[in-house]
Amino acid sequence: MSSTVSFADSCREFRPDGGAVLLGSKHINAQREFNEFNPGLFFSWDCELVNIRIGLHKNSFSDPSTSVTFTSEFLSLSFGDANIHPFVGIARYPETGRDLPVSIEGSDVIGLMGLEFTHNQFPVFIQYLPGDTKLGDYAHLFTIGFKFGL
Repeated sequence: MSSTVSFADSCREFRPDGGAVLLGSKHINAQREFNEFNPGLFFSWDCELVNIRIGLHKNSFSDPSTSVTFTSEFLSLSFGDANIHPFVGIARYPETGRDLPVSIEGSDVIGLMGLEFTHNQFPVFIQYLPGDTKLGDYAHLFTIGFKFGL
């Protein structure tokens, strides 16, 4: 019998296998001023069917936020060393989340959905999250950061 706690066959609960450092964001066609310096630290688990990333960052309203996102290698597209991963998740935006069109049931928890672009030769990631200038405050959102293995 093993003493290792696991939540999937290839994942160990307290032993992430990767990390990421978020640097910033760029809001395209922004309808208001956003903080675009968004430092953050995330840990990731590459599991059999799903990859999980959990972290803390400074959001675009200059407040600390927590988030969890999910992606799957099964849904990824690869072009040589370039990869595109769709992702979904949630983030908590204290005091501001409830005012956003992606708020979940009027709470400070917001829904996330987008694409992450990575390259096998460079430890950089770029995320794209679609917006809506009629419902929200920007048309497109890009984030950038570095990823690393543990």
